[in-house]
Amino acid sequence: MGSELQQSAVKRSWMALLLLEPRLIWNFIRYDLTTTVVPNLLFLLAAWSSIDGSVVQLASALSRGSAYFVLYVLTFCISNQLNGIEEDRINKPDRPIVRGDVSVQGAQTRLVVYSVLFCVVGWLSGALVWALVWQMVTHLHNAGGVARNWFGKDMSMCLGIIAALVPAWELITPMTPAAWLWVLTLAFSVFVLAPTQDLRDMEGDRLNQRKTLPVVMGEQPTRIFLSAGFVLLAFTTHFLLMAPVWDRWMVRVFDGVLVLLCVVIAVRLMRLRTPREDHQTYMYFTAWYCVALAGASVAL
Repeated sequence: MGSELQQSAVKRSWMALLLLEPRLIWNFIRYDLTTTVVPNLLFLLAAWSSIDGSVVQLASALSRGSAYFVLYVLTFCISNQLNGIEEDRINKPDRPIVRGDVSVQGAQTRLVVYSVLFCVVGWLSGALVWALVWQMVTHLHNAGGVARNWFGKDMSMCLGIIAALVPAWELITPMTPAAWLWVLTLAFSVFVLAPTQDLRDMEGDRLNQRKTLPVVMGEQPTRIFLSAGFVLLAFTTHFLLMAPVWDRWMVRVFDGVLVLLCVVIAVRLMRLRTPREDHQTYMYFTAWYCVALAGASVAL
């Protein structure tokens, strides 16, 4: 009888762990899905659409891509949150480590396990080199202190986009000059406009001596710079990415939506200035990024 009770208790503990882990993963990555998993899978769909691939090929690529990109963002988020606990107490108190959902030791163990798993999935998907590049960027950004300077932080995002979009495309087909143009245009655009996310966190960044662009340049000059940048972005994506295939009506639709989002973001940056409003403005930027990559399906 005692043995049966022990076995039942062990079974319940394993079931509880299996139920806890997906929820914990979700809490680690939920705020970053629209900048990682979603847009990367959209670019994978664009690659599939560009070669008129089979449904079987798409299903295989989506399964591998989903695993790869969840681990891509999960390893970064765990590393980032382990190295920013005190800042998260100010800026993001609902993150798992700060909230007590997982201990520091538990998060460290998960980082090692998921990092190894990420490399394995990368190897099986033919993207091991890019997985290693992203691991290096993650380490330099979080543990190496690169994120404490605006250039290093924004360049890490730029490299992260390249290290994600290239494998997304190559899960379907080899890179083409047109695909490279999309990847590099989007990566550079995010590098320039990434400080949009820093406007919401200025208080915590000043207290922790982070040299983000709003802290270094000042809030008002940063808002003017970013607002002008989004206006220029509308022209950049039109002439570089959309104009070459302007004869397709769906391209015109996506181009119009991207222009509208750029205008909305530019106006919000100048008129809406609370941390909550700045967070929403950044969400519009992530929406722009997703719409742009959805547009790749009709433009490439």
